[in-house]
Amino acid sequence: TPLITGFTLVPPAVMKTGLEAAGLATIVEVEVKAKPTHGMHVFLSLEIVGYNIATFNTAEKTAFKKGLATIASVGAPDVRITTIADHVHASRRQLLVSHSGLAVEIDSSFMLFKAAAVTSFLNLTTTPEEMEATFKTAGLTSVLAVEVLKSASTTARVKKAMEVEPIKDADVKGTVLGKLEIVGYTKVTFNDMAK
Repeated sequence: TPLITGFTLVPPAVMKTGLEAAGLATIVEVEVKAKPTHGMHVFLSLEIVGYNIATFNTAEKTAFKKGLATIASVGAPDVRITTIADHVHASRRQLLVSHSGLAVEIDSSFMLFKAAAVTSFLNLTTTPEEMEATFKTAGLTSVLAVEVLKSASTTARVKKAMEVEPIKDADVKGTVLGKLEIVGYTKVTFNDMAK
């Protein structure tokens, strides 16, 4: 992890000097906007029966995060809901067989920083029935059933092209990312200099 150590320990003034030496001569100031993260994003996609988009509000999202945090042994603030959508059944027969149609699909992710935690999550043995009980305890009192749409994984569920969202904090392979503000350049002039 030399990049993490280096990036964390290098003061902005030294970064400025290095960037100027690389040809970015008109830099006014470098400010570290976010500390680098290093870890593994993990994903889980669930269908929660008993709710729809209209009824899955802030309190339900908070309860979902609390329940998933318990299931995955992480802190609730670390759980990120990436998408919520009403569940669409492929056919009327599927609708009648499974449930009344009141269900949401939730794609979620969080970052784990230890290999043992990643391995434990990827080998998750919690059953949908156990998840249902955990979510009820966390405050999702109307949950009727839980279905796993995509098991614990290091890759997000593939969605239709129009539903794909960019990953915001880090990529799924655990790449180290940092955010810098370099004063003195616009996006255009910086891109021109970087060529």
